[in-house]
Amino acid sequence: MDCEKVFETMVSHAIEYITANGLHAGVLGVSGGIDSTVVAYIFKEVQLRLKERHGYHFRFVGVSMPTETTDKNEFRISELVGNAFCDIFDVLDITDEARSITLPHVEISGSVNNKFRIGNVKSRLRMIHLYDYAKAYGGIVLGTDNYTEYLLGYSTLGGDALFDYCPIQYLWKTEIYELANWFLAREISRAKWDRVHALSESISIPPQAGLGITSTDLEEIGAPSYEIVDTILQYILSGEDFPNDINEEWIKNVARRWMNSEYKRNHPVVIEREDFNFE
Repeated sequence: MDCEKVFETMVSHAIEYITANGLHAGVLGVSGGIDSTVVAYIFKEVQLRLKERHGYHFRFVGVSMPTETTDKNEFRISELVGNAFCDIFDVLDITDEARSITLPHVEISGSVNNKFRIGNVKSRLRMIHLYDYAKAYGGIVLGTDNYTEYLLGYSTLGGDALFDYCPIQYLWKTEIYELANWFLAREISRAKWDRVHALSESISIPPQAGLGITSTDLEEIGAPSYEIVDTILQYILSGEDFPNDINEEWIKNVARRWMNSEYKRNHPVVIEREDFNFE
């Protein structure tokens, strides 16, 4: 992948969109994970170019929203990222809010489904806050979904699957890492050490949802690496036969998540007007 070309395309597209729509801010949920860090890097550059080349005032707002299940190291990295790339950065602990929303009379204590349910509440609560920030600053909510996670349904409807603008939606997870490493090399050459620190820490931490169900996203997916996950998905989409060197169990695990999350890619379901056969 030509990282420089991809980066320039993202930045120029965002600048055109922002100026065409008279937007004043971009609001990003900063988790410390690689996806939000890459989006933070992109929009820091967008903000700088808007000011330097167009005289356009654009605020870049980052918000970290930890809960009791948030990995402490990932939260620490979110602060590094927010302070390195955002001109406004806030931390909101939403633990108590999430607990108050979850209805106890339908709770199934100790079940995996219950953990997913509480996790969905947290994700949707975060999006409520991000959209409130966007309204306050006259801007948009930025998405952090990549193509791998989109195909696996690795997002919450009404939560992190909801956003206004996402520069990385059609990049594979492996390409996200490739881009992040290119960003890192770029910042090392410029001696921007706060950015180098934030990027290197984010690259090194294993992706995790923070729901307390599994240690890492790959453990939940059931595959050993994103190179394998992306390869399996690419074969599924192409319809070609899988090579013999890919473990059948990994193929089944990835294919199952892809099939079971189809509803998220076709949402909402509605009845078309012509189906009513109005006379």
